[in-house]
Amino acid sequence: MNEAKCPVCGEIATIKRIARVFGQDNDLIVIENIPIIMCRKCHEHYITAETLHEIEQLREQRQHQSRTVHVERCAA
Repeated sequence: MNEAKCPVCGEIATIKRIARVFGQDNDLIVIENIPIIMCRKCHEHYITAETLHEIEQLREQRQHQSRTVHVERCAA
């Protein structure tokens, strides 16, 4: 499924894949390839309940695939 109907305005919405960071300090986890549905017209975006459930399962796992990434802190 690459397209869906926007629940807000009814126009065509497309599926985009994003990465999000969850947690903080030593408990950071980055989840990549998260499908979000984004409307081309009103720019509303949302994640399905199935995807949210999968994200929660990934966050609760104790063993994750790991790799080194650089993390910066904002001084403001």
